[in-house]
Amino acid sequence: MKKAFITLLAAFCSVSALAQNLAIGNWQVHLPYNNAISVAKANDLVYCASNQGLFTYNTVDNSIQRLSKATGLSEVTISTIEYNAIEDALLVAYTNANIDLVFGNEIVNLSDIKRKSITGSKTIHRVTMKDELAYLSCGFGIVVINMDKREVKDTYIIGPGGSNINVYDVSFDQNYIYAATELALYRADINSASLNDFQVWEQIRTAAPGLDYNLLEFYNGKLIVNYTDGEFINDFTNDSLFIYNPVTEQIDSLLTNSFFANKTIEERNGNLIVINYFSVSTYNSSFDRINVIGSTGEYAPARPEDAFVDENNVTWIADDNKGLVKFVDANEFEFIVPNGPTAVNANNAAYANGKIYVTHGPTGFNNAFIPPAISSYENGSWTTNNSDNITYPPNVTENIWDFRDVAVDPTNTNKVFVGTLGRGVLEMINENVLVQHDDTNSTLSSCTVCGPIPSDLIYSSFVEFDNSGNLWVANGQSNSAISVRKPDNIWQGYAFPSLVGGNVLGEIVIDDFGQKWVLIPSTGFLVFNDNGTLDDTSDDEAKKLTTAPGNGGLPTASVNAIVVDNEGEVWIGTNEGVAVFFSPGSIFGGSNFDAQKIIIELDGVNQFLLENEIVTTIAVDGANQKWFGTASAGVFLTNADGTEQLQNFNTSNSPILSDNIIDIEINDKNGEVFFITDKGIISYRGTATEGNADFSNVTVFPNPATPDYTGLIAINGLVENVDVKITDISGALVFETTAEGGQATWNAKDYNGDRVHTGVYLVFMTDRDGEKTHVAKIVVIH
Repeated sequence: MKKAFITLLAAFCSVSALAQNLAIGNWQVHLPYNNAISVAKANDLVYCASNQGLFTYNTVDNSIQRLSKATGLSEVTISTIEYNAIEDALLVAYTNANIDLVFGNEIVNLSDIKRKSITGSKTIHRVTMKDELAYLSCGFGIVVINMDKREVKDTYIIGPGGSNINVYDVSFDQNYIYAATELALYRADINSASLNDFQVWEQIRTAAPGLDYNLLEFYNGKLIVNYTDGEFINDFTNDSLFIYNPVTEQIDSLLTNSFFANKTIEERNGNLIVINYFSVSTYNSSFDRINVIGSTGEYAPARPEDAFVDENNVTWIADDNKGLVKFVDANEFEFIVPNGPTAVNANNAAYANGKIYVTHGPTGFNNAFIPPAISSYENGSWTTNNSDNITYPPNVTENIWDFRDVAVDPTNTNKVFVGTLGRGVLEMINENVLVQHDDTNSTLSSCTVCGPIPSDLIYSSFVEFDNSGNLWVANGQSNSAISVRKPDNIWQGYAFPSLVGGNVLGEIVIDDFGQKWVLIPSTGFLVFNDNGTLDDTSDDEAKKLTTAPGNGGLPTASVNAIVVDNEGEVWIGTNEGVAVFFSPGSIFGGSNFDAQKIIIELDGVNQFLLENEIVTTIAVDGANQKWFGTASAGVFLTNADGTEQLQNFNTSNSPILSDNIIDIEINDKNGEVFFITDKGIISYRGTATEGNADFSNVTVFPNPATPDYTGLIAINGLVENVDVKITDISGALVFETTAEGGQATWNAKDYNGDRVHTGVYLVFMTDRDGEKTHVAKIVVIH
């Protein structure tokens, strides 16, 4: 049996190399492609769309190329795609009704439907091509796009009295255009000059009215129509395919009746393709089923959403679980999936030694019972672990769900500890769960305020290591608010009944004084100091910080994020912007320690930093710059003290996938910033990295800088904040700067703003004390 699992790393190695050396200022999407929804064949290319992404597979050289916002697409979440052979163009319809037309390397956006104020749904259900026209079946009617002129040609509102009506599909014969709608089957004379007049559309009376007619296709002189009784939803419903004869205007026969929802019916290369929840069936012109592709061998369970049979009788399937499936026969098939994380629902990330870990699950504090999943990214490639391959020790018999946070073991970066909503803390290496830490083998405590919910739920949702290798766990809704696992696997628990009680607990961080800060949603923070004696509780100190002056002075009780910066200051994100604890060491002393807002000048007006934004997450880069994620305005980058806004990335001005930012994590080695959004993960190569102890790992990228490269040249691996001078080979100074953390950048231009001549340039680096120096070379080709 010939089977192959083609990933982006194997099939298109240059993309992986690009991901490892992402140029400064460039973007890289990180999306899952296994949940495919639509497929289209265009000569040697197969286009495959998932809910979040789009890629092409070249049938000649087996290469894969991703299309995304980073490469020019307008949106993220896709509804359907369809190829127009006459115009050699792909139409991409998005869930928000936006449309892209892809002509090779050119992308044309048509936002008419998205922008137009329409009563009811704008959903684009399906796209049907006829000549140079694309007919869009929408939630309000039919929209016709002229692919040649690249514009909306017309709109047909065909409901009773000219009302909006949900149109699910469109098809044609020689005389009529047919529409499957939520009320009835409609048809109109295809040659009518007034198709935008509802009065030219008539109901097909022989079809039972009042049902959802959601699929139709004209095939071999007959109209194949699917209708559902609507008794069930999603993939399980009583669907029936019947054959309508346009000549006799009668229903000839029932083709098939199924308990499972039919997804697609289309004519492909002389055959009729019918797709339901479990299978792809092919019918000949006599309406005899001649082939069925269903769950077989490793293609199980089959979850086809769309399919195309090409001229070589190869079936290309968009599968909701396997991605793009190339099916020759039961003994020869391939799964083609670009490399990416396991799912789109990422909620938290952690970084260590060049590796990013991401958990997938709910973003709040309530159970969603999402199957376990964790992904890791290293050297330009993702590794995914989920319910399909995660293994458990014999003593773990309970169902595991809702991964919520992850911390990387500082002594072994392949080992992680995963906090969960209800199932304790999982100690994992790769896909293997080594230990489930719960109330049977640790001081973690079960829920005491869960009412009728089983009392064995252990909400150890958030985890963090300190500099001594102790793992700290926020154990909310229990009698033990904080627990710590020492490196020898001995646990210690701490209860604060008067401060926390049965509160839900959020993120936990550890400041430069060893104090543990635990977020209490809608309240503030618990700050705990064990004074360096984990086993001696007599010297422990704890305080709950609130909005009260002298007791935290938080700008609001709605706190969402907390981070310790490179200077030891504690920054918090709230529903009313940002505040900073400049003296966290004074919390248990006598002096004032209240949080302070930052004043920033924007457009000549002084205001508090992000005071009108819900700040959901904060990250600090190697230059101590602050990255703020918000709930609706994207990402903001400021200088170290927050008084100068350097960047604002949002969906209107950048490829970022969403303005709702859930988490931000930074690769300190190369400055790549990962934005976890509600629509997936995207990264951006920033200018700042963590400083190094010496110059032993200095790299320059790209080197040489070729004429077609117009971005910044990165000089990486520097001692923190060193002075950098660049000269030509004769020693003439052409540029100087100061490193941002461990990285300096150069645009290959001199002081006059002109690109330097072709040649070799020397990079001189000196630390502030003048004790450490280094020289590197850059080749610039003009």
